Amino acid sequence: EIFRFRMEREVTKQDVYHYGKDLLKEAETLRQAQRLDVDYERIAELDGQLLIHDKHEIVVNGGKLMKELGFKPGPDLGRTLRAIVDGELANDEESIMAFVQAMKQV
Repeated sequence: EIFRFRMEREVTKQDVYHYGKDLLKEAETLRQAQRLDVDYERIAELDGQLLIHDKHEIVVNGGKLMKELGFKPGPDLGRTLRAIVDGELANDEESIMAFVQAMKQV
């Protein structure tokens, strides 16, 4: 799967979060063996930019969001996770609670 998407595009923060840097580097090694362009530096750079590497590192868990804000499991939780991974949302309680509150008002 990684090898396939790398034939079409560059690695993103979402890829590094989802697959992990080690697996992505292995895919780059396969690309290198086939004399394709590789970008180990981009993987390392994106990994260093991630605020979290696992959803359990989010400072506010889904249970708290559901209890305090009436948040429902589903796409909004995924949107919140993506915003943190992409660096658009800080991984702190105040920012997350405000982000979720704003989503509920839309």
